[in-house]
Amino acid sequence: MRFPTATWRRVWATAVALAALTPGAPARGALMLATPPNRPKDFCIVKKDGQFHIFYIRHDMTLGHDDTEKDFGHAVSYDLYSWTQLPTVLTVRADKWDNQHVWAPSIVELDSVYYMLYTGVTKRDGDPAEEQRIGVATSTDLMNWNRLDQPVYSCRNVPWSWCDSTAVNDGFRDPFVMPDPAQPGHWLMYYSAFPATDTLGMIVGVAQSKGDLTQWTDLEPLWVTNRAYSYNPIVESSHLFQHGNLWFLFMTAGGAGQPISYFVTHDPKAADPGAWSYRGRLATMLGIDTQSWYASEHFADGTNDLFAFVNYNRVEIYRMFWTAPDAFQLYEPGNFHIVSLKWGAGTVQVGHPGRLGVVATGWAGQEADLEAVEELPGGGEVPLTIGDLGLPSSVPLTADTTWISWSPAVHHANGDTSTPETVVIRTLDHTAASPPLTIVPPLTLGGLTWSADSVESGLPVTLSVSASNWSGDSVALAAVERQPPAPDVPLDLQSLGLPATLPLTGATTPLPWTALIRRSDGDTTSALNLVIQAPQFGLEAPPLRVTPPPPARVRSLSFSSASVPVGAPVNLCLLSTRMSGQTVGLEAVDHLAGDSLLSIGDLGLPASVGIVSDTTLITWIARVRRASGDTTVTQVLIVRTADHSVATAPLYVTPPDSSGEPVSDGTDLRQPRFRRLPRSVLGSAPTFLVDLPRAGRVQLDIFDLQGRRVRRLVDSELPKGASVLGWDGRDANGAVAGRGLYFARMTSGRVVRTVKIAFTRPGTP
Repeated sequence: MRFPTATWRRVWATAVALAALTPGAPARGALMLATPPNRPKDFCIVKKDGQFHIFYIRHDMTLGHDDTEKDFGHAVSYDLYSWTQLPTVLTVRADKWDNQHVWAPSIVELDSVYYMLYTGVTKRDGDPAEEQRIGVATSTDLMNWNRLDQPVYSCRNVPWSWCDSTAVNDGFRDPFVMPDPAQPGHWLMYYSAFPATDTLGMIVGVAQSKGDLTQWTDLEPLWVTNRAYSYNPIVESSHLFQHGNLWFLFMTAGGAGQPISYFVTHDPKAADPGAWSYRGRLATMLGIDTQSWYASEHFADGTNDLFAFVNYNRVEIYRMFWTAPDAFQLYEPGNFHIVSLKWGAGTVQVGHPGRLGVVATGWAGQEADLEAVEELPGGGEVPLTIGDLGLPSSVPLTADTTWISWSPAVHHANGDTSTPETVVIRTLDHTAASPPLTIVPPLTLGGLTWSADSVESGLPVTLSVSASNWSGDSVALAAVERQPPAPDVPLDLQSLGLPATLPLTGATTPLPWTALIRRSDGDTTSALNLVIQAPQFGLEAPPLRVTPPPPARVRSLSFSSASVPVGAPVNLCLLSTRMSGQTVGLEAVDHLAGDSLLSIGDLGLPASVGIVSDTTLITWIARVRRASGDTTVTQVLIVRTADHSVATAPLYVTPPDSSGEPVSDGTDLRQPRFRRLPRSVLGSAPTFLVDLPRAGRVQLDIFDLQGRRVRRLVDSELPKGASVLGWDGRDANGAVAGRGLYFARMTSGRVVRTVKIAFTRPGTP
């Protein structure tokens, strides 16, 4: 038995002294009274989130046996003294197997689900007998319960039991469920039944589940509970608990003068009566009269043992004080109870204040004695010295919720203080525990870096701040201009559009910034060498050169092709800087006529262009308009800005003759063109286009990276116009060429053109 506070140690010492002076004095317990005219019968106690729940049979004392015990009462309390009655649960179902009574709830928790094993009683029309069986209900909040439509265990599953549903005195009831101490993940259920070999004497049966609480198999019964050993013909409300290395089995002996009896053993599943020691009546151990006590239950609240039972119209609850390994006395539990421990935040950093809240009842003059454990990453826990964390081991309580401030420290059980730590604080008696708290070592800044070395004013750039142990923290920033050998000049972060404090959001926190040049003297025309600093950590980012934006201008004019036939489309591309919203004037000249001006409108080109982005495209349907008026020969066209600052390269516009063929003024103004085509032109083979202004001889060769000719594809006359040629990936000997880079070279007269090929396998470039 561990005591929660120094105060309780004094209380216990006084209680023991009084007991020694007044042997046999009646104890006082906490009481749970049902709402009249109901009184409680068999019950169970569950604790959830610091609150005690009692579920109990409700017996209406104004009604006969057949008309009551139709549901379970439900009451809650934080201190075992002040109880609130809640809506009843598990009302009998007229159309199901539990249509007459519900009895003896027993509740366990498995994977955050509460399982209630209970006795359901079936009443059939015209049959005086009532069949008793065991069913299951489940809940996640202890308020709303769902039941299986059929029982999960009955005498029909137990070969040794008397199973006669027509017998008025047949009985199969009072389940008590607990984990199997010998087989983790398995469960044991104890219940009362009549053995077939003695239909006048009840016995405690044992069943086992391998984890599914709806599936049970029979084990041998505890024959020591038969009347041949215990002299108790009626055995009800059995329950077990462990103290030290002994297991205690308590039961209510129906009809006995002192009803509650108990046994001890080292093996709670032992069928051999010799493995058990029958200790007789509880009254003998306590030295007091217990004749009105029945349906006892044990409840472990942390390391504290509570013993409860029904006494006529109430449930009485006592604290157990062990006077020997196999004996205890009962004392008033007192209304002091630590309901919960809570944190001001789920994560706290060293150097920042933390808060721990202690929620308690009956707190006046009391203290909360605390201990700490570290939760390990792979599961499990190890004890910590609570003072190493910066927390007190004892907290004087001053209110329903007592808040204490503390200065957190990281101190792993292995002595490490450099990495985050997850801790749980709990009371010494384990009646309450805090949620896990992560304590983070002090913030460490790794560095500050820009996404570029320089940036133009008005364009985006990002400052990245790397940090460890950053959660919930921030970094103070400063800015200077650095122009060695002159000293640094402070800059105003707000005028630059940068924050003075940067909240950290991860191991790397990005700070996007639209670059600006801002100085106290107002100069925005010269480049700024900006340095961002984290003074607290003595760190700074490399200098960022912020340059003024270039002046607004047209950077270039170009056609998308060097030549175009009349009637074909061609794009005129205008590249500009910082001219959005402005207008650019254009003019056109005839290059063969000494750059004489042409009517740009007659050409179908605009005299002015509105700029909406840095790249402006104009699609033009080619036409010939000569200064001389002659439209039958090729025109060499140049388009320029009205201020003559930028001009296109000459564009050759070829008109058709009456036969549809291009004509010439005696000078060949076009040259052969050579380019690679998409694979879709000739399946998957590397494919090339040779476009000749007139028929002529063409050589087409494939070379490797060392300049060695792999294969000559063409060495012949080709017609005027476009010819499509392909390479099957083989060399001059017919062997497949190796994977790698190759070059295709076209030669036509003095014109040589080359394209690159990435070759992987035949037919697959």
